[in-house]
Amino acid sequence: METNSTEINCQFCKGNKFKIIKRLEKGYYYKCKKCGSIIQTPYPDKIVLDELYYNYKNIKTKNSDYLNIERFDIFKNEFEKSMKEIKFPGFNINDKCVDFGCANGMLLKYMSDKCYVIGIDKSKTLLSEAAKLAPTATLLNSESLTDILSLSFKIDKYFFMDVLEHTLSPELIIAQSKMSLKPDGYIIISTPVSGFISSIFGSKWRFLLENEHLNIPSIKGINSILELYNYKIEGITRFGSGFTYGMCNSVIKKIFDFLAKFFKIGDRAVLLVKNK
Repeated sequence: METNSTEINCQFCKGNKFKIIKRLEKGYYYKCKKCGSIIQTPYPDKIVLDELYYNYKNIKTKNSDYLNIERFDIFKNEFEKSMKEIKFPGFNINDKCVDFGCANGMLLKYMSDKCYVIGIDKSKTLLSEAAKLAPTATLLNSESLTDILSLSFKIDKYFFMDVLEHTLSPELIIAQSKMSLKPDGYIIISTPVSGFISSIFGSKWRFLLENEHLNIPSIKGINSILELYNYKIEGITRFGSGFTYGMCNSVIKKIFDFLAKFFKIGDRAVLLVKNK
């Protein structure tokens, strides 16, 4: 089913022509016909979002080990592998780094002995855990980078790790980063991406999570926002075949994961972004 609307606009390319790809309990997931990004319409209200992130750890613990502190070494290895693939320049002890959407502080813990770190998250529950995991980090309870704009210093590196898809306005986050990032600074973005694999899975794509993933970009969609603020993608890696453990035989999953990475069509991407 296709729809044209002046009331719905893609958060990435501003397109207003969509096709419905999934019916939700309250609304739809639409795919932008201009850039291929996916948006949830209508967005959930604040009460729904507040409840979601208040209970976020319990929700994720049931579905995955994403916030399991015991998997820190696995997180570290995966993070370092991605940074190597995008040619991340590394940390300087004088760097001031922001992890926006820091959750329970896994990345903060990793960075704490490498630079000065600031963690921002909308969930007070997760921030309380981050305080224990990364006691030297500065923590802020916020849904945007507004507090960063009032600081007396600029930021060397922003980390938006699996966060833009959760925000109501990805462009606002990119715009605020532009005002507070050093001219030679970097942004590292990790996100699910709409594309070949999401099209194959259709309404059963693993990242179509109602009320959680509100705006899922395509690479073209991300570029549309970055270009508005004179940013460019300096490095990129893609991975993920769309299959999770249990969906198919583990050997078959490994083969599909390898092919998705080899042909650079994975449904997850990590990007290294800087000023043009």
